[in-house]
Amino acid sequence: MIVDKVPWISHEDGPIFCIDVHPDGNRVATCGNDNKIKIWNLQPVLHEPVELDTAIPRVLATLTDHCACVNVARFSRNGKYLASGSDDKVVCIHELRPGPGASMFGSKDAPNIENWKQVQNLRGHDNNVSDLCWSPDDKYVASASLDNLVHIWEAATGRLVHTIRAHKGFVKGVAWDPFNVYLATQGENDGVFIWRVDGWTRIAHITKHLVPNLGCQSFNARPCWSPDGQTLAMAGGFCKPSFTAPLVSRGKWDVEFSFVGHRASITSVRYNPKLFFPRKDPQGEEACPLAAVLSADKQFTVWSPTEKTPLLVGSSVFKGGVMEGAWTPDGHALLLASYDGSVAVCRFSPQELGRVVPEAEVQALFAQLFGDTRARGKVQALAESADLLRMEQELAGPAPEPVRVSKQQSLNSRLGGGGGGGGAAGSSAPAAAMAPPPAPAGPNAGAGAAQDTRKRLQPTPSAAQGAGHTAPAATPVMRSPSRGSGAAAQAAGGAPAAKRQAVAAADVVGGSVPAAAPTPAPAGAGAAAVAAPPSRHVLPVPAVQVMVSATLGMKVVDEMTGREAAVVLEAANVHRDQRGQPLAEVAVSCEGRQLWVNRVPGSVVKCAGTLNFAAVATSSGDMLVFSPAGRRVFPAIRLGGPAAFLVADSTAPGMGQLVSAGGSGAAGWRLLVVTSDGQLRMWDLQLEACVLEASVAPLLEEGHRVNTVRLSSAGAPLLVLSNCHGYTYHRGMGVWMRVADDSFPASVYNSSSSSAFQNLVGSGDLAHLQHEAGMRRRDVEVVATALATPPAWRLADDRAHLESNIAAAAALQSAHEWKRWLLTYVRQLAADADEMRLREVVLDLLGPLRYSATTHHAQAGRGWEPVFLGIDKRQLLKREVLKELSKNRANHKLVQEVLEMQKEVEEQQQQQEPAGVLGTSSRSRLTALGTSLLGSQAPARVFPTTPATAVHGAPMVHG
Repeated sequence: MIVDKVPWISHEDGPIFCIDVHPDGNRVATCGNDNKIKIWNLQPVLHEPVELDTAIPRVLATLTDHCACVNVARFSRNGKYLASGSDDKVVCIHELRPGPGASMFGSKDAPNIENWKQVQNLRGHDNNVSDLCWSPDDKYVASASLDNLVHIWEAATGRLVHTIRAHKGFVKGVAWDPFNVYLATQGENDGVFIWRVDGWTRIAHITKHLVPNLGCQSFNARPCWSPDGQTLAMAGGFCKPSFTAPLVSRGKWDVEFSFVGHRASITSVRYNPKLFFPRKDPQGEEACPLAAVLSADKQFTVWSPTEKTPLLVGSSVFKGGVMEGAWTPDGHALLLASYDGSVAVCRFSPQELGRVVPEAEVQALFAQLFGDTRARGKVQALAESADLLRMEQELAGPAPEPVRVSKQQSLNSRLGGGGGGGGAAGSSAPAAAMAPPPAPAGPNAGAGAAQDTRKRLQPTPSAAQGAGHTAPAATPVMRSPSRGSGAAAQAAGGAPAAKRQAVAAADVVGGSVPAAAPTPAPAGAGAAAVAAPPSRHVLPVPAVQVMVSATLGMKVVDEMTGREAAVVLEAANVHRDQRGQPLAEVAVSCEGRQLWVNRVPGSVVKCAGTLNFAAVATSSGDMLVFSPAGRRVFPAIRLGGPAAFLVADSTAPGMGQLVSAGGSGAAGWRLLVVTSDGQLRMWDLQLEACVLEASVAPLLEEGHRVNTVRLSSAGAPLLVLSNCHGYTYHRGMGVWMRVADDSFPASVYNSSSSSAFQNLVGSGDLAHLQHEAGMRRRDVEVVATALATPPAWRLADDRAHLESNIAAAAALQSAHEWKRWLLTYVRQLAADADEMRLREVVLDLLGPLRYSATTHHAQAGRGWEPVFLGIDKRQLLKREVLKELSKNRANHKLVQEVLEMQKEVEEQQQQQEPAGVLGTSSRSRLTALGTSLLGSQAPARVFPTTPATAVHGAPMVHG
């Protein structure tokens, strides 16, 4: 083993925060405190003859798109892109393009040799970006920030797909499961969350051995998955007397052992991309991953799970904490970056790490466990386990001739047991294919004989440092298939070459079980061709998958600490009844403990529920509802078609303790289904009543697709289409209303254009929808639209945007958003002295001076209501609206009139006059003034007697 310091890799003598090796093994990227990303030629780092050749370049490119310290830089899996995160709150994505690079104007750096161009500038964080990672298919980028959020971006378009808001403090690390099923996010003081990426549901919350705020000793705490996806190594652990890297097993989500021995917090853990046979038994059957543990104590260690002590303890190499590390693709070199601004490389011989498991054997092993692993990130999905893979093949029909496996190929409990699955969560479109990037200049045999100036460091033998660095001996490993006879090659492909056509990609999509092909009718004499009836499906019919799951809610599992765990509903389509028909197994579990199990006829395609009930829908169009104990609440409900979407309410912590933002008693009992023929129904299961029935067909007339269906915080149906427009259904009017779009790109009140205003608006259904819709427009388009819009039109657009938001918040029954947008609207009108609109707003908030239910409810639902969405209108007028009006002296006359009317209202309430006698003095003056402003043709009443009604018949303000 050789440990070298590379003196010519630096960032102006400042700290280096991240280092990452390109998938082709020819480049390495570093970033640091100089606001730059540098891409270096890796060959001079690894090979002395290349380093000594002055004709071979060392720096391939310098990227200067960030305007603050760059904390992280990661290459995509295909090597075509580089993503970076910075203290400037921006995530940048660069693309490697053909041709030579260019020099940056005003830069002292040498001209770029490689042509890296920025293609995405992702803005959405409100604080430093601390870490990021790519999805295995390179389709998404997850970014962590000190604003307590994790954003999921679509790399090709820059669209914000999802935001994780569970962390209560800084988020310092993210790691994407290599099988594209889970995402791990690590916070500074609230542990690690595990998320299932197909629906972004929380699977587990891990806090064991993760001491809050100990991670503050380091800016980053970056977790890492093992290459087989079975272990998650976390940073920032502590187990007296040393800092540790706890290891969590997939599926169980519990800390079983840890890498120990460091004297300061763990900054990062990096797994070797290869699997190794142990050096004690290089020809054996056991194989395991290796991990590098990096610490702020200026040391690093390399571990094998088969050894009680680390393979390497690196000390006296750096003068500052070790910030990040990266393995080369061949697994025999480890590059390390330090806070002292230096980079070191550790080169290992096969005898020191063990023998690398051949790729064909690794793929054969994973094929036996999960299916063809080459489908990761492609249209096909991976099975959750070997048993489910066999069941999937049985459901798909006659399988190709199986590959014979010897006893030596049996798998141990670590991968073949009933623990966690390793399959992909859903179908994802593959990233654009690209040939491998061009390699930098290679070694030159005729290089000059310049002297080697690199500093040689003698590594500390692991035996001498073994004390205090102990790992459990009973660490699970995995068994590799036997080699030879071509069996491994066949298993890696999933079938022999001659049988490959029988399992083509077109037959299995998204990890689904294809339906049986229709048998052609025999051609008889006089047989007439009958045209097939047109399909009634306006939404895609969901495919039958081996496993379908949903999170029902969070349940308190420890009353002393208040710790919560996810209650998960799972349906496995793995059985058949005595007649050979599909039979699904439905189970509910919490922390791996099964609460109840049931079997339903057919194949389950959708499932949803709350802590009050669980519902599953089958491919035949049936739906079954279960109680929290697993009892069937209703007979099988016939939906009339397969369920394209099945959505339930959200629940509060604790069994049966349910709350709703709207205060409705139905919270936690609502269930919504959208069938493939476009019919939408919503039930209140507690009342056993259908509360809504509509069709989504009018939304699909322009060729758009329904991306997501969910219930708002008040229980209103909310649909988001492929163009990011959001719709809700107005029950009173019986129509769909668009509550979010990108119609006002240049508005100063656009939630996507100002993070400060986004904070003012706060969280809510409308804010999230409009932010998502606004992300479809780039900043350049917004600026161009604003410059092309005349100032008078811009003012009108701002006002129209506010009016639209008030109406949308009312339709969504979002009280706090309706109040905020109304006050913002009043503030705008008051600044513009728009007396006519202000009077209309004031009249609606004030209402009749002598209000009584008997007088003003002659017709149900048509009278003025003093309370809207739980907000007292007159109190809102008195305490907040009048304050905004009085800020402009041009409105003082109106303010004085309103004060007089309020005084009359209070006097009438004190005298308790008989109902039915309307005040005339102040009301007449206000109406007369409104008439004079509108002209002689204006109605006698400025505001209509029958105000507009929202979802539940409550009035809302219109401009």
